[in-house]
Amino acid sequence: MKDEKPENFLKNFKKFTLKIVITDYYRLFKESKVFKTKWEKAYILQRKEEDEIFKGYKKTLREDIRRAKKNNLIFRELSEKDLKNFYDIYLFTFRKIRAKPLPFSFIENLYKKLKNSNLSNFYGVFKDDKLFSALIVLYPDEKTVLAFIQGTSGEGYHLNASPFLFHNAILYEFKKGREIFSFGAVPEKKESLIFFKERFGAEEYSYPVYLWYNPWYVED
Repeated sequence: MKDEKPENFLKNFKKFTLKIVITDYYRLFKESKVFKTKWEKAYILQRKEEDEIFKGYKKTLREDIRRAKKNNLIFRELSEKDLKNFYDIYLFTFRKIRAKPLPFSFIENLYKKLKNSNLSNFYGVFKDDKLFSALIVLYPDEKTVLAFIQGTSGEGYHLNASPFLFHNAILYEFKKGREIFSFGAVPEKKESLIFFKERFGAEEYSYPVYLWYNPWYVED
Protein backbone atom coordinates (compact mmCIF):
# COMPACT_ATOMS: atom_id res chain seq x y z
CA MET A 1 0.00 0.00 0.00
CA LYS A 2 3.00 2.30 0.55
CA ASP A 3 3.63 2.37 -3.21
CA GLU A 4 0.03 3.18 -4.06
CA LYS A 5 -0.67 6.72 -5.26
CA PRO A 6 -2.74 8.82 -2.80
CA GLU A 7 -5.45 9.48 -5.35
CA ASN A 8 -5.94 5.75 -5.91
CA PHE A 9 -6.04 4.90 -2.21
CA LEU A 10 -8.13 7.85 -0.99
CA LYS A 11 -10.84 7.59 -3.64
CA ASN A 12 -12.30 4.74 -1.57
CA PHE A 13 -13.15 7.17 1.21
CA LYS A 14 -16.28 9.29 0.99
CA LYS A 15 -16.45 13.03 1.56
CA PHE A 16 -15.89 14.19 5.13
CA THR A 17 -14.93 10.75 6.39
CA LEU A 18 -11.98 12.09 8.36
CA LYS A 19 -13.17 13.74 11.58
CA ILE A 20 -10.56 15.24 13.90
CA VAL A 21 -11.12 16.74 17.33
CA ILE A 22 -8.07 18.63 18.62
CA THR A 23 -9.34 21.46 20.78
CA ASP A 24 -5.88 22.91 21.43
CA TYR A 25 -5.12 23.44 17.76
CA TYR A 26 -8.11 25.39 16.54
CA ARG A 27 -5.81 28.21 15.38
CA LEU A 28 -4.04 25.82 13.01
CA PHE A 29 -7.24 24.73 11.30
CA LYS A 30 -9.56 27.74 11.28
CA GLU A 31 -8.01 29.29 8.15
CA SER A 32 -7.49 25.96 6.40
CA LYS A 33 -8.86 25.42 2.89
CA VAL A 34 -8.50 21.67 3.26
CA PHE A 35 -10.45 21.22 6.50
CA LYS A 36 -13.97 22.40 7.15
CA THR A 37 -14.47 23.48 10.76
CA LYS A 38 -17.75 22.64 12.45
CA TRP A 39 -18.61 23.46 16.05
CA GLU A 40 -20.35 20.77 18.08
CA LYS A 41 -21.74 20.81 21.61
CA ALA A 42 -21.34 18.27 24.37
CA TYR A 43 -22.76 18.24 27.89
CA ILE A 44 -20.50 17.51 30.83
CA LEU A 45 -20.52 17.21 34.62
CA GLN A 46 -17.44 17.99 36.69
CA ARG A 47 -16.70 15.98 39.81
CA LYS A 48 -18.29 17.15 43.06
CA GLU A 49 -19.34 15.62 46.35
CA GLU A 50 -22.33 13.28 46.13
CA ASP A 51 -24.69 15.62 48.00
CA GLU A 52 -23.71 18.54 45.79
CA ILE A 53 -24.24 16.48 42.63
CA PHE A 54 -27.73 15.46 43.74
CA LYS A 55 -28.64 19.06 44.62
CA GLY A 56 -27.59 20.11 41.12
CA TYR A 57 -30.22 17.87 39.52
CA LYS A 58 -33.58 19.24 38.47
CA LYS A 59 -36.29 18.65 41.07
CA THR A 60 -38.19 16.28 38.77
CA LEU A 61 -35.04 14.20 38.26
CA ARG A 62 -34.45 13.88 42.00
CA GLU A 63 -38.04 12.68 42.37
CA ASP A 64 -37.57 10.13 39.56
CA ILE A 65 -34.46 8.73 41.26
CA ARG A 66 -36.28 8.45 44.60
CA ARG A 67 -39.14 6.61 42.88
CA ALA A 68 -36.65 4.26 41.22
CA LYS A 69 -35.21 3.39 44.63
CA LYS A 70 -38.72 2.65 45.89
CA ASN A 71 -39.14 0.35 42.90
CA ASN A 72 -36.23 -1.71 44.31
CA LEU A 73 -34.02 -1.23 41.29
CA ILE A 74 -30.40 -2.41 41.53
CA PHE A 75 -27.38 -0.90 39.76
CA ARG A 76 -24.38 -3.08 38.86
CA GLU A 77 -21.84 -3.83 36.16
CA LEU A 78 -22.96 -6.09 33.33
CA SER A 79 -21.42 -9.48 32.72
CA GLU A 80 -20.93 -10.99 29.28
CA LYS A 81 -24.08 -13.09 29.69
CA ASP A 82 -26.10 -9.84 29.97
CA LEU A 83 -25.10 -8.60 26.51
CA LYS A 84 -27.99 -10.22 24.61
CA ASN A 85 -30.54 -8.66 26.96
CA PHE A 86 -28.76 -5.33 26.67
CA TYR A 87 -28.89 -5.51 22.89
CA ASP A 88 -32.64 -6.18 22.95
CA ILE A 89 -33.39 -3.03 24.95
CA TYR A 90 -30.82 -1.09 22.90
CA LEU A 91 -32.74 -2.04 19.73
CA PHE A 92 -36.02 -1.00 21.37
CA THR A 93 -34.59 2.43 22.20
CA PHE A 94 -33.09 3.05 18.77
CA ARG A 95 -36.26 2.04 16.99
CA LYS A 96 -38.17 4.40 19.25
CA ILE A 97 -35.95 7.34 18.27
CA ARG A 98 -35.79 6.13 14.65
CA ALA A 99 -32.02 5.75 14.58
CA LYS A 100 -29.95 3.07 12.89
CA PRO A 101 -28.63 0.58 15.48
CA LEU A 102 -25.15 -0.90 15.57
CA PRO A 103 -24.79 -4.67 15.03
CA PHE A 104 -24.56 -6.98 18.03
CA SER A 105 -21.05 -8.00 17.00
CA PHE A 106 -19.91 -4.41 17.58
CA ILE A 107 -21.31 -4.38 21.14
CA GLU A 108 -19.81 -7.79 21.82
CA ASN A 109 -16.37 -6.73 20.59
CA LEU A 110 -16.51 -3.58 22.71
CA TYR A 111 -17.02 -5.75 25.75
CA LYS A 112 -14.36 -8.32 24.93
CA LYS A 113 -11.67 -5.96 23.69
CA LEU A 114 -12.21 -2.67 25.53
CA LYS A 115 -13.70 -3.68 28.88
CA ASN A 116 -10.98 -6.22 29.51
CA SER A 117 -8.41 -3.51 28.73
CA ASN A 118 -10.10 -1.05 31.12
CA LEU A 119 -11.03 1.24 28.23
CA SER A 120 -14.79 0.87 28.73
CA ASN A 121 -17.37 -0.37 31.18
CA PHE A 122 -20.92 -1.72 30.99
CA TYR A 123 -23.58 -0.83 33.59
CA GLY A 124 -27.13 -1.98 34.07
CA VAL A 125 -30.21 -1.49 36.23
CA PHE A 126 -32.03 -4.64 37.28
CA LYS A 127 -35.06 -5.75 39.22
CA ASP A 128 -35.38 -9.42 40.14
CA ASP A 129 -32.45 -10.14 37.78
CA LYS A 130 -34.31 -8.60 34.84
CA LEU A 131 -32.44 -5.89 32.94
CA PHE A 132 -34.38 -2.66 32.34
CA SER A 133 -31.73 -0.13 31.35
CA ALA A 134 -28.05 -0.32 30.41
CA LEU A 135 -25.17 1.96 29.52
CA ILE A 136 -21.77 1.60 27.86
CA VAL A 137 -19.13 4.15 28.88
CA LEU A 138 -15.74 4.78 27.31
CA TYR A 139 -12.56 6.14 28.87
CA PRO A 140 -10.89 8.47 26.32
CA ASP A 141 -8.33 9.51 28.95
CA GLU A 142 -7.57 9.04 32.64
CA LYS A 143 -9.84 11.89 33.77
CA THR A 144 -12.85 11.54 31.49
CA VAL A 145 -15.70 9.08 31.17
CA LEU A 146 -17.98 9.27 28.11
CA ALA A 147 -21.52 7.92 28.03
CA PHE A 148 -21.46 6.11 24.68
CA ILE A 149 -24.46 3.81 24.15
CA GLN A 150 -27.58 3.49 26.29
CA GLY A 151 -30.85 1.62 26.07
CA THR A 152 -33.99 1.31 28.18
CA SER A 153 -36.94 -1.05 27.81
CA GLY A 154 -40.56 0.07 27.73
CA GLU A 155 -41.10 -1.15 31.28
CA GLY A 156 -37.82 0.44 32.29
CA TYR A 157 -39.13 3.88 31.32
CA HIS A 158 -42.10 3.42 33.67
CA LEU A 159 -39.77 2.35 36.50
CA ASN A 160 -37.48 5.41 36.03
CA ALA A 161 -34.62 3.03 35.27
CA SER A 162 -32.78 5.42 32.93
CA PRO A 163 -32.26 8.35 35.35
CA PHE A 164 -31.40 5.84 38.10
CA LEU A 165 -28.82 4.28 35.79
CA PHE A 166 -27.09 7.55 34.93
CA HIS A 167 -27.18 8.80 38.52
CA ASN A 168 -25.41 5.71 39.79
CA ALA A 169 -22.95 5.60 36.88
CA ILE A 170 -21.97 9.22 37.58
CA LEU A 171 -21.40 8.54 41.29
CA TYR A 172 -19.54 5.30 40.58
CA GLU A 173 -17.15 6.90 38.11
CA PHE A 174 -16.43 9.93 40.29
CA LYS A 175 -15.69 7.66 43.25
CA LYS A 176 -13.15 5.86 41.05
CA GLY A 177 -11.37 9.18 40.48
CA ARG A 178 -12.73 10.43 37.15
CA GLU A 179 -12.95 14.21 36.93
CA ILE A 180 -15.45 14.66 34.09
CA PHE A 181 -18.58 12.74 33.14
CA SER A 182 -19.49 13.54 29.54
CA PHE A 183 -22.97 12.89 28.18
CA GLY A 184 -21.55 13.30 24.69
CA ALA A 185 -22.67 15.41 21.76
CA VAL A 186 -26.28 15.91 20.74
CA PRO A 187 -27.41 15.33 17.13
CA GLU A 188 -29.28 18.15 15.46
CA LYS A 189 -33.01 18.44 16.19
CA LYS A 190 -32.77 16.19 19.28
CA GLU A 191 -34.05 18.66 21.86
CA SER A 192 -35.34 15.84 24.06
CA LEU A 193 -31.76 14.59 24.52
CA ILE A 194 -30.62 18.08 25.49
CA PHE A 195 -33.45 18.27 28.03
CA PHE A 196 -32.45 14.88 29.49
CA LYS A 197 -28.82 15.94 29.95
CA GLU A 198 -29.68 19.36 31.36
CA ARG A 199 -31.80 17.67 34.04
CA PHE A 200 -28.51 16.43 35.53
CA GLY A 201 -27.14 19.96 35.65
CA ALA A 202 -24.75 19.18 32.79
CA GLU A 203 -22.90 22.18 31.37
CA GLU A 204 -22.75 22.91 27.66
CA TYR A 205 -19.26 22.59 26.19
CA SER A 206 -18.49 23.69 22.61
CA TYR A 207 -15.56 22.27 20.66
CA PRO A 208 -14.35 22.44 17.04
CA VAL A 209 -14.43 19.42 14.76
CA TYR A 210 -12.33 19.38 11.59
CA LEU A 211 -13.79 17.65 8.56
CA TRP A 212 -11.43 16.83 5.74
CA TYR A 213 -12.79 17.09 2.21
CA ASN A 214 -11.49 14.25 0.05
CA PRO A 215 -10.81 15.72 -3.42
CA TRP A 216 -10.22 12.25 -4.92
CA TYR A 217 -13.64 10.87 -4.03
CA VAL A 218 -15.84 10.18 -7.06
CA GLU A 219 -19.53 9.26 -6.83
CA ASP A 220 -20.36 5.86 -8.33
